[in-house]
Amino acid sequence: PILFGAPPGREYQDELPPCELAPDAKGVFKAPSVTTVLKAGLPTKWAIRNWDRTTIAERAVDNPQAWANMRMPDGSFDRKGAIEYLASAPERSMGQAADRGTAVHTVLEAMAKGQPIPAIGPGREPWVRAVRQFWVDFRPQPVWVEVSVYHRGHDGYVGADPVKAYAGTLDLIAWLPTGPDG
Repeated sequence: PILFGAPPGREYQDELPPCELAPDAKGVFKAPSVTTVLKAGLPTKWAIRNWDRTTIAERAVDNPQAWANMRMPDGSFDRKGAIEYLASAPERSMGQAADRGTAVHTVLEAMAKGQPIPAIGPGREPWVRAVRQFWVDFRPQPVWVEVSVYHRGHDGYVGADPVKAYAGTLDLIAWLPTGPDG
């Protein structure tokens, strides 16, 4: 078998005959994850920079008291603290979005597997409620949940490195009420 790995991430095993990938020094055939391929191949730096700027500006305008009232022990304005607070807005925003995404993913996976829905913590209810409503409205019929997949024979690049295959994990493949013939 061929073992695909994307250290430090997941590993993928291929039971099919070998493809044109060459093994590494340990005899393991490795393929980058889909995320790695997308990150290397998409021009995202400008988008992230613009998102950062917008997030900082929104934080400054929407919550001026949080930074304008920052004071030093002597009562003077804490300029450095205010700048650090505003500059860290993108990381806080990303962390909050990641937490929401994890909660939604956890609920969706439990629903797809017919398992009890775990507690999700405060502040995530609107997103979880939306996932539950989607499940009620569209009645998906899970086919695969958390399944590893890969593509062999891809002639492309991750940055400057040639790529012959890539792998990843699908969260959910499901039929909607229209079915496979709909």
